[in-house]
Amino acid sequence: MSSLKLIAALLVAIVLVVFGAQNTQAVTFHFLMFKAPSAPMVLALFVAALLGALLGWIVSAPGRFRRMRERHELQGQVTAHERAAAAMNDADRSPPG
Repeated sequence: MSSLKLIAALLVAIVLVVFGAQNTQAVTFHFLMFKAPSAPMVLALFVAALLGALLGWIVSAPGRFRRMRERHELQGQVTAHERAAAAMNDADRSPPG
């Protein structure tokens, strides 16, 4: 699964680089009441890609933290079961008395 993600990320990066290399003309950016001076279009493309990646990472964070917490809880349960099983084995091995 991770190799598929790596291939997809490389493909997107290649497309962005090729698009940016072919669109180097200067453009003026307008956002609400703000007007930025002329800058290469590739700069806007880079900023948009960076913001998209950051937004995707932020949106996926709650799920990652939830899975991490669940994994930690399950590891604690496994450890408790292993300790209980070891204690039962020790009790079975001890001579009656």
